[in-house]
Amino acid sequence: MVKHWHSYDEQITLLQERGLNVADTASAAEFLSRVNYYRLSGYFRYWQVDPMAGNNRFLDGSSFEDIQRLYEAEQDLVAVCDEVPTRSRSF
Repeated sequence: MVKHWHSYDEQITLLQERGLNVADTASAAEFLSRVNYYRLSGYFRYWQVDPMAGNNRFLDGSSFEDIQRLYEAEQDLVAVCDEVPTRSRSF
């Protein structure tokens, strides 16, 4: 399957066509420019009908902002975990 290049606005349009609510398209496009559509697409799967079967429609009520918040929370957790000093541990 050939993947075609899409601008950030086209990526947002595609997500909306699949049923994802996007409250602020400019903010969503800016976020995609930093994070990358394909990196974020792994998070989409939790809100999609049946991505394993090729049904990439979003469940009713799914929002870009919810997915963005989950991604950002996970990144914050990773940053905190990376700050933990490595020490010799005895178990």
